[in-house]
Amino acid sequence: MDKAIYNDEFWLKVFKRKFKTGIAYNACIMDFLSSKQRVLFTIRRLMEIPISQARIVIQYWEKTKTVTDLLDKYGLNSYQVIREYKINHVKPGYINIDISSQTFNELFLHELLARHYGLDFSRSNALNLVPYFIIDTGNLEIIAIKCYDDRGFYQYFIRKEDKRFKKIGDSE
Repeated sequence: MDKAIYNDEFWLKVFKRKFKTGIAYNACIMDFLSSKQRVLFTIRRLMEIPISQARIVIQYWEKTKTVTDLLDKYGLNSYQVIREYKINHVKPGYINIDISSQTFNELFLHELLARHYGLDFSRSNALNLVPYFIIDTGNLEIIAIKCYDDRGFYQYFIRKEDKRFKKIGDSE
């Protein structure tokens, strides 16, 4: 099994955009789209990516039960609460969701992204969270997507042969 998608130290550097050598990325800025258009565009992009294995990381500034209830609603039981958010603290909560199927649950993605992008539009059901998607395509690359604030996402393309993955023993 390829462990590169679980190298949190590496991904933290990638998502902070300080780790650029050998990484291609693009930004999708959706400032002029409605909340619904943002959700649909992001889902369409995620559903186009082939999945060998994947994980979703959710950082959140909400009660943990609020976020886990959303996961349970869609039958996502392969998750771990890594760190709970403590109300009025700076550090966000952190949940890791393993995806074992060949596609994402589209209904879950729709609600997750609608609540994420809804924050910018001050929707009543909006959640203060940031979803990250790390996808092993089963080929030579890993594609990662960070849905930043409420306006768009960054997409990163990393070759699996990247020597930075070797330190965790991912390739056999």
